[in-house]
This record gives sequence, C-alpha cells and structure tokens, in this order.
Amino acid sequence: AHGGAVIFSEKYKHLIKGIERSDSLIVDFHKMMMTPPLSTAIIYNAGNRKVNEFSPKAAYLWQDQLSEEWWNSAKHTLECTKPITILHTYAIMRLYGDEIYQQNVDILFGMGKQFAEMIKNEKDMELALEPKSNIICFRYIPKTADADEVNKKISEKLLEDGSYYVVSTTVHGKYYLRITIMNPFTDKSCLERLITKIKKIAEEQE
Repeated sequence: AHGGAVIFSEKYKHLIKGIERSDSLIVDFHKMMMTPPLSTAIIYNAGNRKVNEFSPKAAYLWQDQLSEEWWNSAKHTLECTKPITILHTYAIMRLYGDEIYQQNVDILFGMGKQFAEMIKNEKDMELALEPKSNIICFRYIPKTADADEVNKKISEKLLEDGSYYVVSTTVHGKYYLRITIMNPFTDKSCLERLITKIKKIAEEQE
C-alpha cells in the first residue's frame, strides 16, 4: 500500500529488497502516488496467475474460464466491471515523470523519521517501534493514570477537535495512536503543534 512507491526513491528503495521473489504484490496508487481513491493494482510475476486466481467463474459470460484474453478486462478483476482508475496514475507520470514520486516518498518518509525523533525526545511519550515509512505509532505515558485509557481519550478528543486526523491501533495488547503523514507540505512546526495538543489533552486526564 505505502511501501511499493519506494521503488522510485534511491534513498529508500532498499526497504523492498527481495520483493522480486514474491508471486504477487499490491500497489495502492492512492497512497503514495497521489491519485484519487480507490486506485489499486495487483501485480503478478506470471500472467496466468491473475486469470486462475481472481477471475469470476462466470460461464454465462465466457466458456473458457482459464484462457488469458488480455483484452477482456472482466477476466482480470473480481468486480468484472471496473473503471479505468489507472488513467490517474498515467496522467501524473506523463505530466511530471518519476521524479515527483521520488520527491513525495523522500519527503514523507523523512517526515516520518523526524516525527519519530521528536517523540523519542519527549520523556512522557514512546514509540511502538522505529518507523520505516510515513506511518508512526506512538503513545503518551501518563504518570499515574492508565495509559490505554488516557490514549483512548486523546484519540477521541483529537477526532472531535478536527485539527489532526489521528487513528489508533494496538501493539502487543497496548493502545497506540497512529498517524500517517500524507501531505508533503507537512512541516516540523505542524508536528510540534500536534504533540503540544496531545500533551494538553493528556494532562487534563491525569
């Protein structure tokens, strides 16, 4: 989803080393490749896999279920009828070339690393793990109150406030906040304000 686009980045493409050994992979163009949702591709290392594994078994449409028929789009998707969402990606690549994807990946992954460092510098916050992308899981550590409950309240208050879109997840049974940096115009000051807001909400719960 988020990782495939690193193929365009000299700085981060090592993160998908070995991916060529997989039978298939999914790329969401609407994640790191700046197209409207939903725009997703399943890419195979052998053409016959997509016919055998994902074609609808619809004898009323065709008699030969396993033939390739590259021109017959109904045989290449679970939905049978599907809009040509790849046109969004094609238009961006024709207008701007691969360089725009490199810039997007480098900036957003870099901001992910920067935000992780900011969290590590906060004595009352912790990372779930060291991020390798633009997705960061972290949480506030209260002095006395239950950490899971405080972070749930932080998540609720941020959602009500609407200034930042922060979701949640669990890691080893613990409740964490989760952000995905998607806007390349996000900067350090924006992330600093998020941390300040989180700390203010947390202090009200203790």
